[in-house]
Amino acid sequence: MTSTSDFTATTSEGIRRSTDAPTSIFNGEPSRPVSYRVPSGRPHSQRVHLTKSTPAQEDDHLSAMLRDLRSELDIKKREEKILQAEISAILSQASVAPEQSRSVGLAVSRLNNNLLLVESSAKDLSSELTTIASLANNISEKVCILDEAKSRVVDCLQMVNDMTDLGTCSDGVDEAINKEEYELAAQYIHRFLTLDKAVFQFETSDQEIGDTMQHNYKVLSSAAQRLKGILEKKRDEALSTENVPQLHRFTKLFPLLNEHDAGLTRFASFVSKQIDAKGESNLKIMAAGGTDEKRRKILYADTLFHFFEGVADILDANLSVIESSYGGERLISFIAIIQRNVDDIACKVLEEFNTRRKFKQKKKMVRNWGSTNSASGNQTEQIDPMELDSLLFELCQMNANAEMYWKFVRKKFAKHLSSIGKVDDEDGKEESAEEAQKREERKKAMQHNLDLQLNRSMLGTKMQELSGDYILLEQFYMNVCIEKAIQSEQRDEDGSLTSSLIDDVIYLLRKCSKRALSCANADCVCAAMNNFAGLLQDPLLQHLQTVIKTGFPSSGFAAEALQTAQNAYNAIQHGKTDGGSEAQKDTFLTALNNSRTMMDMLAELKKSLEAEFSKFGSDERERTKLLHSLSQFDDFSRQLQNSTAHGVASLARALFKSRLKTSCETYVDLPHSLTSEQLTQYEANEPFISNFNVAIDKLFAAFEPLLIKDNYETLLLCTCSECYKHFERVIGKCQFNRFGALQLDREVRQLNSYLSAVVGWKAREKGARLSQIVSLLNVETLDEAVDVWQSSSSSRLISPSEAISILQLRSDLPHNLIVNLKL
Repeated sequence: MTSTSDFTATTSEGIRRSTDAPTSIFNGEPSRPVSYRVPSGRPHSQRVHLTKSTPAQEDDHLSAMLRDLRSELDIKKREEKILQAEISAILSQASVAPEQSRSVGLAVSRLNNNLLLVESSAKDLSSELTTIASLANNISEKVCILDEAKSRVVDCLQMVNDMTDLGTCSDGVDEAINKEEYELAAQYIHRFLTLDKAVFQFETSDQEIGDTMQHNYKVLSSAAQRLKGILEKKRDEALSTENVPQLHRFTKLFPLLNEHDAGLTRFASFVSKQIDAKGESNLKIMAAGGTDEKRRKILYADTLFHFFEGVADILDANLSVIESSYGGERLISFIAIIQRNVDDIACKVLEEFNTRRKFKQKKKMVRNWGSTNSASGNQTEQIDPMELDSLLFELCQMNANAEMYWKFVRKKFAKHLSSIGKVDDEDGKEESAEEAQKREERKKAMQHNLDLQLNRSMLGTKMQELSGDYILLEQFYMNVCIEKAIQSEQRDEDGSLTSSLIDDVIYLLRKCSKRALSCANADCVCAAMNNFAGLLQDPLLQHLQTVIKTGFPSSGFAAEALQTAQNAYNAIQHGKTDGGSEAQKDTFLTALNNSRTMMDMLAELKKSLEAEFSKFGSDERERTKLLHSLSQFDDFSRQLQNSTAHGVASLARALFKSRLKTSCETYVDLPHSLTSEQLTQYEANEPFISNFNVAIDKLFAAFEPLLIKDNYETLLLCTCSECYKHFERVIGKCQFNRFGALQLDREVRQLNSYLSAVVGWKAREKGARLSQIVSLLNVETLDEAVDVWQSSSSSRLISPSEAISILQLRSDLPHNLIVNLKL
């Protein structure tokens, strides 16, 4: 801490430096301004800048500076006194409690002693750890030496065992061959071929041991060649005599001699001959016209079915040999060899199908469909839809048969894949995560190779072409059928509200969808669904929208409209129309009913297809793709709903709007500033609302038998909205007193009760705005009006300006206050 004398000296030195500074400036220093730091406690505005000036000015500046420095010195002296007082207080406290400082000193001493002990213990621990580390290094070195010695011992024991096995195989192989125990001989040779090469390269100083090893090697090598020749001879004899058990027996022995390719090729040629024989038999039956006259329309699909069924039987009988002896990789090679024969027979069937069914000519006609060329149009007219229907069914069956064959092959291959890597090691160790991942990658690679083999085969290519042709022909067939359904549309004589168009289209959709599903190909089904959705949009929806957009012919008077509805109903009941306007009205109402019915039936069809798609195959991705293809039907249904709603609204405007407007206009002529006697009289003999409800009911009753339930309910809602709108309009033309507002409330309640009974609770929602208007008109004071307005804040449907206009309809409320009312 700085003492008082030091502080005074420092302050005096600072004063001397401050007083000396101007002197150097005055004695010829540069004339640039010098800025002095303002002492603490002095404002910045007192900062002095010195420049060259006259002597009188310099004396004034010096005097001012000295005054400032003296004032600063006084301040520092006062601060010094305060600090001295604080130091004295602290020293007095320290002299009062000497025990505390003594205890602190003892604690520090003990802490220092403890730290010295800790430092000593840490050094001892470090030396011990160093000793332990050196011992661990010595032990690790000895363990490495022991491991190396153990591995050498194990290798030596393995070599001894191999040498023993070599001698055993050499002693027994000739005897096994001579006794025709070929399985045992093959096991000996397989053991010889799998021995480590180090056994044959082993050098020894014992001449007898070396000669023995060389002798064993020569004996086993010679026996391997001799056994291979014997097996090939026996196999060929079994092939010539068609002795399948012997053929299977010798085919299984070739892998033991590392002759996988030789055994697989010859066995595949045997299976291929069986497939060719089965195919030729099926082709002869096909050329003869089949065995069942009733199935001639699907002759070629049946031929493929019987052929693939025969191939499946052949593979089921022979594939176990390859699975057990040759492994999964060789199994794919075996399938690739026999697939060429399957492709040859299947392509012959498809070529015969193209020729006999004139399939290429029909494809050409359909591709030219829609062309402006008249010749192309004549070609398409020659295609019989019934003949095309059976052709499409046969195409689907052929595709389904090919999918069935591929599914069988994949199932057989999946059995082999499921057995890969499931056996644990000999030591009982469990499979590691890395090994499991490698096993799964191997399975996926093998499965991918098999899929490529099947899809890129000639049969796979032809089936993909047929799928594309099926989609093209199916689109043409549906388009032609929908256009014929539109052209031949007519109502049933039993008084149905819809026409034959909806039944025909839904039947066609259901039939074509099930036919597409029979292909058993998810991509083919999705493409068919896309075409169906497009055809529903273009011919069918355009036809319905065109009829609905023409609208219902409007009538000049309400009575004529009512008579028109009655005539339309009679015409529908008797199945005839008068033509002209009546026919247009009948067509319009039928289109409305067709649109709504189509939505319901399409929803049922979609639900049934979803159930079918959920059972489709075992691939979750394919099922998801199929279900997603049905979403296009939802878009079509929404367009139908919008079109139907527009048609019903136009019907309501054409027939109900003028009638409602005329009926509501009579309300203006009635008195609305009533007395209590008139209010009581109106309760007994209501002059307006009863007749108004009766008139609306007659209009509703006339159209109830002409529209289906959903359309009729939509018409009721549209008319309900029109009623409330016109009633609100005529209310704005009237002036009410308190009793007139009560009568209005009674009339609106009666109207709400009638419409709710006919339409349902949805009518209450339509009349919510009118109910709020009536509530405002039935207030007794403006304060009550404000309360009513605030209470309806959550469901308010009228604006503040509209509320002011409504209150102005009350003739018995002060208009000047209403205008200035703040809501």
